[in-house]
Amino acid sequence: MVFWHTLKNTLRYIFIFLGLLSWGCTFSQDFPIIKYTTRDGLVQNQVLCLLKDSRGYLWCGTWDGVSKFNGESFENFTAKDGLWNGAVNGIQEDKKGNIWFLNITGKLACFDGKSFKKYKSATNFQSDNIIIDNQNNIQALGNGQLMQVIGDSILPITLPSLSKLKINNACYHSPSGSYVLQSGNKLYSYQQGRLTALGREGVWGIRGVIHGEVHLEQTFPNGDVKYYFWNGLLPVPYVKLGTNGIIVLKSLPYDMILTQRESHFYLPANSLHPEGIDKNLLLAGNQNFLNQPPSSILWLPTEKGLWGLARNGFKNFSEEQVPNTWSVVEEGTGNYLFLNFRTSVQQLDGKYLRTLPRTYNKQMIQSLKRQKLPASSLVDNWYYRAVRDKNGACWLPEANGLFRYMRGNWDYVRANGKDAIAFCIAEDTKRNKIVCASSQHFYTVETTSPFRTDSIRGTSSFWNRLLLCTVVAPNGNYWFSGLGIEKYNPDTKQFVSYNQANGKLPTSNSIRVLYFDWNGTLWAGGRDGLFRYNPALDCFEQMLPRYFSQRIQLIEQIDATHLMIATSYNLYMLDVKKFNQTGSVVLKSFNHHNGFMGLEPGQLGSYRDTKGLVWITSGSVLSVLDPTKLDLKVRPLRTFITQINQERVSFVNDNEPIELPFGENNITVRVESIGEDKPFRSQFSYRFLDETEKWSDWQEQTTMNFSHLANGTHTLQVRSRTGTLESTKSSITTVLFITSVYFWNSPNFYLSASLIGFVLLLGITFLWWRDRQNNKNLLAQQKQLEDRERQMRLLQAQTIQSQMNPHFTSNALSAIQRLILKQDSERASDNLIKMGRLTRAYLEDSLFKEEQAFDVHRISLSREIGLLKMYVELMQLQYENRFEFILDIQGSLNTDNHRLPPFLIQPFVENAIVHGLLNQTEKGTLHVQFLSLPDETLVCKVEDDGIGREAAQELQRNNPKEYTSVSTALTHQRKELLNRLGYNIQINVEDRLIDTGTVATIQIGYG
Repeated sequence: MVFWHTLKNTLRYIFIFLGLLSWGCTFSQDFPIIKYTTRDGLVQNQVLCLLKDSRGYLWCGTWDGVSKFNGESFENFTAKDGLWNGAVNGIQEDKKGNIWFLNITGKLACFDGKSFKKYKSATNFQSDNIIIDNQNNIQALGNGQLMQVIGDSILPITLPSLSKLKINNACYHSPSGSYVLQSGNKLYSYQQGRLTALGREGVWGIRGVIHGEVHLEQTFPNGDVKYYFWNGLLPVPYVKLGTNGIIVLKSLPYDMILTQRESHFYLPANSLHPEGIDKNLLLAGNQNFLNQPPSSILWLPTEKGLWGLARNGFKNFSEEQVPNTWSVVEEGTGNYLFLNFRTSVQQLDGKYLRTLPRTYNKQMIQSLKRQKLPASSLVDNWYYRAVRDKNGACWLPEANGLFRYMRGNWDYVRANGKDAIAFCIAEDTKRNKIVCASSQHFYTVETTSPFRTDSIRGTSSFWNRLLLCTVVAPNGNYWFSGLGIEKYNPDTKQFVSYNQANGKLPTSNSIRVLYFDWNGTLWAGGRDGLFRYNPALDCFEQMLPRYFSQRIQLIEQIDATHLMIATSYNLYMLDVKKFNQTGSVVLKSFNHHNGFMGLEPGQLGSYRDTKGLVWITSGSVLSVLDPTKLDLKVRPLRTFITQINQERVSFVNDNEPIELPFGENNITVRVESIGEDKPFRSQFSYRFLDETEKWSDWQEQTTMNFSHLANGTHTLQVRSRTGTLESTKSSITTVLFITSVYFWNSPNFYLSASLIGFVLLLGITFLWWRDRQNNKNLLAQQKQLEDRERQMRLLQAQTIQSQMNPHFTSNALSAIQRLILKQDSERASDNLIKMGRLTRAYLEDSLFKEEQAFDVHRISLSREIGLLKMYVELMQLQYENRFEFILDIQGSLNTDNHRLPPFLIQPFVENAIVHGLLNQTEKGTLHVQFLSLPDETLVCKVEDDGIGREAAQELQRNNPKEYTSVSTALTHQRKELLNRLGYNIQINVEDRLIDTGTVATIQIGYG
């Protein structure tokens, strides 16, 4: 009988163990815990006591001194800063704002923000409570009696009726002005000389003062413990801790931490249901730390550092529980699937978390083999926005296609013949399809067997890349995002593109997020911020451009009023209702300062389940947000100036001017911002109110340097910002400081110097004006002489040019005359027209208008080349087959940009033809080349392979012609006059180095 009983129990335990293996571990969502240790700047890890003061600073007493925490960084105080060496067991703030520190060895110190003042008691303190009564007297308990700071000493005080009572703990109840005293295991209230016993049964003790109420504990012989608060009249029980667990007898209007059997529980304000918190929590000291103003974080002194319990609607799955989740979806049964990238799929049924068997991977590999496709070496490449269709099936996007999961059964689907990556998916409930954003196309999958697919691709360049997101509009249209946005109408098969090029999207960078809110408005987000679709204009408009400096990761509506927008550092809750109605912006940011512990929220990493909870993936933890518990009240930051030139600024006298040492006008200011609603990193801006109304640019540095300040009083204002204009306007702090410097830095010095300088300037201006008038008259006379000389030179240049006209005309008409004699009327007519054009151009370019400046009397190189070509063509007609013409223009030469005097090149072309080429028997070549030197100098080379200069001169002496050629001489005279008018013209005529012929080089510079 015993054997069978033993065997039965053994088998039962084995089945239970196997069941646990298949289902995994029990699971409970955790409150987000913010932890700070010595690695973050805490002076020592064992936090013995805690105080959150009226300014928002958190003071941590440790074994090695005090740390002041502003929400981002610690400032530590030890013996070198004026505090004593050793432990700090108690911290309290008096009614003036001073911070008091206590050590049980009889040391007490007061810190006013600028310096410490230390007091030493003749005896050790018996308690870690600092008592501050309604008259702001500072008291502590020592040697069985109350002691008080009087002057510079700590002295015993005598209270009537207490002379015979030995006290070992004490608290002060401010509303009634009475004390609660512990003597041995008994408690008493003491008010106005009257001593009254509190409770008779069990062992009594004092827990601390929490929100003005004295909390007590009563221990019974069976080990049960009951907690009370004293309201000034009697103890009121609110919690019982016993063998049956925690029983909440009365809710409290503030949060409470309860401890039972080394486990800790959090009891929210106005609640009867405590919740378990981190099992590794080891609280230190009394319960005074719970006396914190209402906020998102409840700070806890622990043996492992400073911990903050976030109570703002967020809860976490640790990375050990749920690794690397990229997508979440809720099954029809109410279970959840977590798609862990490169890891596994997990299932949560609310109590147990298990890893699903990887049968889906085997199914995928077999399907790929059947399609003769290569199997991926990587599995579990899960992507974004898993969905549950209206039939209750879950569709899971993966790099190799789509997986369908329903009641333990898996199906694998992919688009045939295409890249099957399902990067992001959405459900088309109208057509019973799943829409998959893929690479260079999208495809749809029918939600019922046999799960037929259809691959579709647009024609724009948008479809050359990976599609990053897809959504289905309420009207059934499909929207896709990537490098731009595309809309697709499944009924008409039409695409519409939205990009920067067509003016329908204000960015050229990628769009990662598309989201339809509850009103059917389409939002988009990416690297350049937030956008909203305007149906009336059929385009996207940028929203809140000043608020989002990082790319938008996800968009999700959390309730009827608020839209959640995530960047790399923060979650922002936008009051979208107020924004749509009035255009005003109210944003509250969430990050590690106030409860959201996710680092870099995941792209498209939000999912809203049927219970209204919002799941948020991130690079660190998987978060669950209950919007009904979210504190959406915007609280402005408080900005403080803490140091000026390494000197601390007092808490108490913050309105009094700070006088700096004489001669010191270079100022270094240190600032801090306090508040849990601040962004990931605080930013600051400043101005000198008495000098400018303009604020400086925002900066993250907490130090500001100002140099060469003038003598006098300065009003420096500093502000810090969150994500809202309202809080920015109200978070301004002001400090006045006085600089005493030498007189030339005094404000009055500048006024006096300005008046003297103005008088001197008037005198100097008068002398300058008189001298300028004299010079002006001399310059006018000189200009008249120069104008006359200039006009004479221009007339002379025109005269020389006109002497060339008859000679040029005679040569041109001879060519036409020959055609007429040959009775070639058609060619004669053509050349007569050319002659007319040439003559007209010659007359126009030779005409000098007196009102024109000399610089205007030039023609472009293009026109000069055209005239040369017309002249050469007429000469070739006159002397047929006597020479060839080659025109060579440098490729980089812009002939329209160069201008030169007209007909400067033509005489050298004429000489080359008449004197060089026509006096030889064989056919010659005329080569004209134009090029430009690096200094913009224009160079023209006129080269012929004729008889050469000496032969031509000898021939002219033996056979005089009917006219004398004077074009070369006139050209040289003209060159000299043009150089005197500002040109730099050089002419060089020389024989060719090879064979016979002549090369004339004309360089035209512009001086």
